Amino acid sequence: MSQLEKTVINELKTESNSRINILKERLKNEFSEDDKFYNKVCVYACGSIGRLEMASNSDLDLFFIIMQRGGGEGPLSTNIEKYNFFSKLHYISSDLNYLEPTKGGIYWELYLILIFLI
Repeated sequence: MSQLEKTVINELKTESNSRINILKERLKNEFSEDDKFYNKVCVYACGSIGRLEMASNSDLDLFFIIMQRGGGEGPLSTNIEKYNFFSKLHYISSDLNYLEPTKGGIYWELYLILIFLI
């Protein structure tokens, strides 16, 4: 790898980490501890953000794991709650000048993990 390539990669990583920290703060501020899904949703970064290769033309490829105790109603269990969650996320994404999500937000997905204790 050439010195130029190493420099570019390091600059992308630095920019990516900076933008990730800003995003984390915005998510913490937008979704308060009063939200019933607070501390129950894990955010996974994919694409350029996950590879630490973000540039000015990057979008947010994220997906979300929701932890729920088996059987009962969990966080983001109604369509209205999901729409509200993604509406807030879209506002943050736009406000931070990210591009519109890839393929209409196909990677903005919720995955449910049910936890059953014996």
